[in-house]
Amino acid sequence: MLLGSAGTGKTSLKHSLMEEPFNPHTTSTIVSDVSSVRPFGHEWQTMRGNKWREATEEDEIEELKHLFESSFSRPFSRHASVLSTQYSHDESVSTYIAYDLNVESCIQSILERVGSTYKTTQSLIQPFLHIWDCGGQPMFLEILPAFLTPRTMFLLLFDASKDFRERWQSRQNTPDGEMLFGEVVNESTSDLMAKWMSTIHSHLVKHNKDSTSSPNLYCIGTRGDKLDKKGKKEVKKQIQFLYEEKEFSDLIKDVLIIDNTTSGKGEEDPSITVLRRAVDNFISKLVVRTPVNWVLFRKVVFQELKQNVITIVPEVLKFYHELGAVLYYPQIEGLKNKVILSPKWFVDTIGKVFTLEGCEEGWGGTRRWYLLRNKGILVQPLYQEVWQSSGIDPEEIMELLVYFRLAAQVQTELYDSRFKQYFLPAVLPGYTGDPNEVRPGYKLRASPVHITFSTGYVPPGFFTRLATAVATNDNVKLNIDYVYAAPVIRSKSIYRNRVCFSYGHPSDDFVLTDINEAIQVDVLRYVPESSHPVSLKLVCQKIMKLLEECCQQVEDTLNGHHADQSSRKVQYVCQCSPSKEVHYINDISAVKQTCSDPVYCKMKRRPRSLTSNESIWFNEERKGDLKLLQKIPTLKDDNNTKPTNQNVNSAKNYPPTQTSESNDDQQKVILTIRNLVDVIRVLEQGYFQNKKWRKLGLYLGLIHPELKTIEDNYPRDAERCLEECLAKWLTEDIEATWEKLAIAAGEVGEISVAEYISGAQELGWGSNLRSGKSIHLLEKKKLLLSGLLQSLCCLKTKEEEVFTLEGCEKGINWLELLQSKGILVQPLYQEVWQSSCVDPEDIIELLVHFRLAAQVQIDPYASRFKQYFLPAVLQGYAGDPNEVRPGYKLRASPVHITFSTGYVPPGFFTRLATTVATNANVKLNIDNNDYAAPAIHSKSIYRNRVCFSYGHPSDDFVLTDINEAIHIDVLRYVPESSHSVPFQTVCQKIITLLDACCQQVEDTLILYHGHHADRSSRRIQYVCQCKRSKEVHYIQDIDTEKQTNSDPVVYCKMERISRSLTDEESVWFKQKTKEISQEKQPEQIPPLKVIDDDDAKQTIQRVKSTTNHPSTEISERSNDQHKVLNIKNLVDIIRALKKDSFSTNKWRKLGLYLGLIYDDLNTIEDNHPRDNERCLQECLAKWLKGGFEATWDKLAIAVGEVEET
Repeated sequence: MLLGSAGTGKTSLKHSLMEEPFNPHTTSTIVSDVSSVRPFGHEWQTMRGNKWREATEEDEIEELKHLFESSFSRPFSRHASVLSTQYSHDESVSTYIAYDLNVESCIQSILERVGSTYKTTQSLIQPFLHIWDCGGQPMFLEILPAFLTPRTMFLLLFDASKDFRERWQSRQNTPDGEMLFGEVVNESTSDLMAKWMSTIHSHLVKHNKDSTSSPNLYCIGTRGDKLDKKGKKEVKKQIQFLYEEKEFSDLIKDVLIIDNTTSGKGEEDPSITVLRRAVDNFISKLVVRTPVNWVLFRKVVFQELKQNVITIVPEVLKFYHELGAVLYYPQIEGLKNKVILSPKWFVDTIGKVFTLEGCEEGWGGTRRWYLLRNKGILVQPLYQEVWQSSGIDPEEIMELLVYFRLAAQVQTELYDSRFKQYFLPAVLPGYTGDPNEVRPGYKLRASPVHITFSTGYVPPGFFTRLATAVATNDNVKLNIDYVYAAPVIRSKSIYRNRVCFSYGHPSDDFVLTDINEAIQVDVLRYVPESSHPVSLKLVCQKIMKLLEECCQQVEDTLNGHHADQSSRKVQYVCQCSPSKEVHYINDISAVKQTCSDPVYCKMKRRPRSLTSNESIWFNEERKGDLKLLQKIPTLKDDNNTKPTNQNVNSAKNYPPTQTSESNDDQQKVILTIRNLVDVIRVLEQGYFQNKKWRKLGLYLGLIHPELKTIEDNYPRDAERCLEECLAKWLTEDIEATWEKLAIAAGEVGEISVAEYISGAQELGWGSNLRSGKSIHLLEKKKLLLSGLLQSLCCLKTKEEEVFTLEGCEKGINWLELLQSKGILVQPLYQEVWQSSCVDPEDIIELLVHFRLAAQVQIDPYASRFKQYFLPAVLQGYAGDPNEVRPGYKLRASPVHITFSTGYVPPGFFTRLATTVATNANVKLNIDNNDYAAPAIHSKSIYRNRVCFSYGHPSDDFVLTDINEAIHIDVLRYVPESSHSVPFQTVCQKIITLLDACCQQVEDTLILYHGHHADRSSRRIQYVCQCKRSKEVHYIQDIDTEKQTNSDPVVYCKMERISRSLTDEESVWFKQKTKEISQEKQPEQIPPLKVIDDDDAKQTIQRVKSTTNHPSTEISERSNDQHKVLNIKNLVDIIRALKKDSFSTNKWRKLGLYLGLIYDDLNTIEDNHPRDNERCLQECLAKWLKGGFEATWDKLAIAVGEVEET
C-alpha cells in the first residue's frame, strides 16, 4: 500500500518498481477538486524473471498449475492433507456456486487449460501482489481505516527535498503537465507522517493478537535527485530523531531515499533495488498455502464474471478480504449477503461524492452540490443520482458510510425535509484560522478544554468521526452559520477540522476544533444567564459527558472494539495570566473537583483558585443541581426556534455598512491588568455611577464571595471598590474585552456608558463622544479605504488599459509610476475615482488622514499635478536589509526600533514611511543615481523598505521592516570635509525625527484600529558592532540622553563584556561638553501653569487636547516640560505638589495615570497602610525609577486626570 501526501511520487514509485521509464508528467492519482482520476489505483501485479509487470490470464493459469502440482505430487505431506480436507469440505460449496451461477463450463475450461500445461518441473512461487496507490488528499486519510489489513507492506512516501517542519500543501499534476496547488493545512510533513504511522500501528499492531501477520513499513523519501549523499544521511537522522521514542517506531523497517528519475535506465538507483528486494522478503514470509478450490473460486468469480457485486458469501471471503482482494462486511446489515469483488470500483463509487467528482459528470451548479461542497450536507436525491448506475443500492452505500461514521443522518432546514440528509465533514475544506476565534456577541464563555491523546496528536479520522457521532445526538443541532442574539457571523462554522453545534437551545454553542495536538472544546452562551432556563455550568457538564460517550464510540469504530481508553484524556486549559503558552491544570478530576477546591498550574506548580471561566466545568457541591441536569430542553421542544430563525434571516438582509465590526475588534483586543487605567478612564468619561460597581462585577463574571471581600475591605468607598472590582476582572478573565465591558455596563442600566465604551474604543480615547451616532462612522471609512486600496492594487499595466490622460504625451505612464514607485498622480486618481460618487480629493484627504498616503513632490514628474506617496501598493523587499547602494564614504552602525510584541505592528511601517516623507528636510530617494555614487543596482522603494535623503542628496537613510524590528541605516556619499553639517549631527536629527514620527503613527493607529498605543512598548536599540557573534544583538542598557561618544564603557548584550564605542556607533551620541560634565546642580522646577483659575482652565483644555492630539501638543511644549526626570528630582516634585495643595489621598489614582501597575500600588499600600503622604512619596519614586520616561508634562497630565487641575 503506497501512502503519503499528494504529489510525493507514489505513482512514479510504482512505475520504478516495475522498471518502467520515469514520466515527469505523471497525472496525480487524486485531484483535490473535480477530476475523472480515481482516489485509488488497484492492480493485479506479478513478477516474471526479475521484472515486475501486470499479471495476465496466462499467469493465473500457470499459478493454478503449480497449485495442482503441489497438491498431487506430495499426497502424504501435511500441506496435501490440508488441501484434501479443505477440498472435500468445500466441494459442496463449489458445486453450489457453480450451479447457482451456472458456470460449470467456465470451471471445466479452466481445468482443461491447467491440464494442458501441467508438468512436473518445479518452479519458484510467483506471488500476486495487490498494489494500492492511495490518494494523499486529507479527505482520504479519513476513510483509510476501512481498508487496512495486516497482510500488507506499507510504503510511506515523503518529499525528502523539503523541510519536515514546513506546512504541507497538496499538489496535483494534471494530464497536460501543469502543476496545481491545493489547500495549505496547519500540519507539517512530520505531523502527517506520524499520523499515517500511528493509524497503522493502532489498527494493525496494537490490537492484533496474531503476531504472524504484522505489517511492515518503509519510509520512502522521494526526489532523491535533489539531495547529495550527505543530505540523504541528514534526512535519515532527522526521521530517527523525530520518531525513535514513539510507540509506532517499531513498524519502521528502514528509511530509503530514492531517485525515481533513474527508473528504466541503464543504472537504476540502488535504493529501488533494495526496496524491491525488501518486498520479495516480505512476500516470502507471507506465502499462504491456499486450497485449490479457493483459487478456483477467485478465478471464476473475479475474472470470468463481469459483475461487481454478488449475493453469495462463502467462508473464503474473509480470507480474501484480509488480502485486499475483495471487500466483505458481514457486520453491516445491508451488506452481509453481498461481496464487493472490485475494491477499486467501490472506492471509485464512493469517491464520486468524497472528491465531488460526480458534479463534473453533469451540471454541478445545483443547490444539492452546493450544500455538499460548502456545508457538508449530502441529500438523498443527490446520492441516488450519483450512485444509481453503480449496481448497488445507494442506501446500502450510505449504510456503509454511517457504519464507519463517515456520515451521520441529520435534519437541517437547508433542504426539503421529505428527503434524507447526511452530514459528511470529510468532504469539506480545512480550517487554518485561530482556534480561539468564535462568532462575537457571547455573554458567557467557558475556558477551553482539550481532549488529548497519548500519541501526542489527534489520530487520523478521529475528529470527523467524532463530529458525526455528536451530530446524531437528540440534543445537538449543527450550527450551520446560524446567528442568535449576535452580529452576523462573517465566516462559516463548518469545516473538516472544525464544527460548531448548538446544544439544547440555539443560544448555547459548542465548537470542536482539531488543533493537531488535541481536540479543543469551546462552549459559549449568547444570552444573559438570567434569561436561560438552565445554567451554563450544567450545559457544559452535559456536553462533556456527551463527548466522552462519542469518543468511546469512535474508538470502537476505529479500533474494532479494542479501544484503549487510557490513551485519551480530558485536559483543562489553565487560565493563569503569566504564561501565553498553552498548558493545563494539573491532575484535575471532573468528578471530584468542585468550584471551591484549589487547583495547581502545570506551568507554575502553585495552588490557586479556579477562575470564573474555569469553574463552569465543575460542580458547586449542591445536590440539587444534579437533578436539573436531566431537565435541559431538547431542540424539538424549543418554542423560540422559529422566531430566532426569522431574526437570522432578517439580519442577513442588512447592508454591510450597517454591521459594525467594532465588536470583532474589541473582542480580539484582550485586556489585562495593564489596561486598568484605560478602563477606569473610559468609565469616568462615560459618567459611570461608581455605586453600581457591585452589579457591574456580577455581570463581568465575578462571584459573590469576591465582591463581598472587596466591600468588606473598602467600606463606603465606591470608587476604590470599582477599581478593585475591575482589577479582579482583568486579572482573572483571560478574555477580558471592551465588548464584555460594554455589555456588562448595559446590563446594569448604564446604556449611555455602554455606547460610549464602543464609540471611544473605536474612535480613540479622550474623544468625549456622548452619543452613539458616530459609532459606525469609522467603520464606513475603513470599508471605503479597503475598497480604494484594492482598486489601486488591482490595476493592470496592459497597453490597452493604460489611461489616456493629460501628461501621457510626455512619455509618463501614470500607472507604471504608481506600481513601480508608489507615486499616485492627480490625473490618475481623478480618472479612477471619477464615478465613485465621492470627490476624489476627499478620498485622497481620507487616505492622508489615516497616513496611508503622503503628499510629495518628485521633480522629474509633472510638477503641476499633485503627487502622493502610497507605499502600501508596492511589492515587498525580500533581500538583505544591510544591502545599500555602493559608494558611501561614511556609514553609521544600524539602529533598530523594536516593539514589546516582538514584531512590527501591522500597518506601522507604511504609515511611518508616509509620515517621514512629509518632513520638509526629507526627500524620497527614488532610484536617484545622480550624486557622487555609482548607479544603484536595484530600486530603493518597496512596501517594506524605503530610502530617503535627509537635508542634502548625499545623505541617505534607509528604513527596512525586518519583521522583528524596523532597521535604520544612515549613509553619507561624500567625504566629511566636503559637507557643511557633521555626519554625527545628521544621525541624531534623524533619530529625533523618527521618534516623533513613530509617536504620530501610534496616535493614528489608536484612531484607525482601536488599539491602545503604549509608547513604552517601542524602544530604540543600537546594534552591537562587536565581532564576537554573527547573530544580531544590541548594546546593553544604553541611554541616548546620557551616553556620550567619549564614554569609556558600553556593554555587549551577547557577551556581557565592556568595551569602547566604535567609530560607526559613536555617531549616534553627543560629544561630551563642559556643560554636560558640570551638570550636577539641582534642576529648576519649571512653572506648571496651574496657579490661578484662568490657568487652571487652560490646563484642563490642554490635558484633553493632548489626549486627542498628543503629537501636536508635545511639539508645543517647552524643552524643560519635556525633559526626562529621574530619582534626583523626587524632592522637587513633592515640593511642587505640596505647593499646589495636591490631595495626598489621591496618590493611588495618580499612580495609575502615571503608568504604575496595580500590583505595585498594592505593595506600596500594604507597606504603608493609612499613610497617604508616604504612599505618594513611594509612588512617585517608583515612577521616576521605573523607566517611564518621566517628565513634568506627563505629571501635569496625570494630575489633571485625577481632577487636581
